[in-house]
Amino acid sequence: MIFKTIKGNLIFFITILLGFIALFIFFYFPSQFENLEVDSLREKAFVLNKMGAYSVSPALNFNDLDNIKEVGSGIVLNRDIMYVIIEDEFGIIKFYHNNSLAFSNKYKIINEKPEPNKNLIYKTMEKVVYRNNTVGNIYVGYTLVPIRQAMFKNRIAIALISIFLFIIATFLVNIIGRYSLRPLTEITDTARHISHENLYTRAKESYGEIGELAAAFNLMMEKLQKSRAELEGWNRNLEDVVRQRTSDLQKEI
Repeated sequence: MIFKTIKGNLIFFITILLGFIALFIFFYFPSQFENLEVDSLREKAFVLNKMGAYSVSPALNFNDLDNIKEVGSGIVLNRDIMYVIIEDEFGIIKFYHNNSLAFSNKYKIINEKPEPNKNLIYKTMEKVVYRNNTVGNIYVGYTLVPIRQAMFKNRIAIALISIFLFIIATFLVNIIGRYSLRPLTEITDTARHISHENLYTRAKESYGEIGELAAAFNLMMEKLQKSRAELEGWNRNLEDVVRQRTSDLQKEI
């Protein structure tokens, strides 16, 4: 046992349990929020890439630079897109937006999924198909900064909530522990008084198992007090008998 009292051990172990629950909340829920954000961005990128590839496929097949530029300019209007590279089947760039960022991030090395903890850009690629023939590729980079910022805010909020819940729960456990164990504490105090020859002290009876214990304790003390009174009475009678016999012997002598 860590503490000498039941109340101390109870409060300690429940506090430890609450601490583990708070840690679980802190680590579990932010990861779930992160997964939701990542899945949402991946689905969004998939749809936008498919739409862009479908829209640019005729222009790319016929090398219509004006239409390619028009489609590419429409794609970059999305504020989550950091760069766009459109290449033909020979790898020749027909349209680009923010190409320096694309090249510095090695845009042809594609990410399987967004990883906001490792990267700031989600690099994607979609084949451009026209009448069952691949006529090029479209590379699009999506920013992961909003997801990372949202994750940071979520972790801060959940950390504060976890700390607040831990403090409130610990306070409530302390109050409940004191209230629920008060009858047991009173029995302990009663036993301490009795050890100092105060047999008239009684434990306060309450409800539940501890109340039954207090009642049994009081009944035991009643019997003990009665037995002691009887024993004291027998001792007094014995003293009177001895005194009388002694007096009779003295008279006979």
